[in-house]
Amino acid sequence: MSLMPVTYGVSTAVTVACAVGVMLAKRPLLAGYLLTLTMVGVGVLFWELKSPVLAGIQILVYGGGVLVMVLFVVMLTPAGKTSMDWSSAWGMAWIFSPLAGYLAFRTYPLHAPIISGRTLGLALLIRQGFSLEVLAVLLLLALITSLAIVMTQEGEKTP
Repeated sequence: MSLMPVTYGVSTAVTVACAVGVMLAKRPLLAGYLLTLTMVGVGVLFWELKSPVLAGIQILVYGGGVLVMVLFVVMLTPAGKTSMDWSSAWGMAWIFSPLAGYLAFRTYPLHAPIISGRTLGLALLIRQGFSLEVLAVLLLLALITSLAIVMTQEGEKTP
């Protein structure tokens, strides 16, 4: 038995545990930290699948983006605000994480193709360029809308 499938399975289990933790976290700041760890975990999975370009993009773009989102959550969430109590649902993490790790271990691709920067650039910019631009505009509109909602709610609270 090779070490790579075992490492891949453990990395998958940790990444899934962090993802389940995002759903079950009571505090927004904790959810943001766990989401950052989830994005870094996905980057590690890309690295283990012999795709360092995707791993770097995942960690830099999504990991960094989530950290910026955490900063916005800290700024926009009132102090002491928590979500509903999911403490009984934490058992899902104990079930899904090892299961995901085992499945990843059993299905580890021994001969995965290496995705180079050129291949990724051609796929994203030539084949998916328009959809990426539409996605960027939608994300910008979501940010503007959330700021407008916050500003409206702040205006209503002031007498």
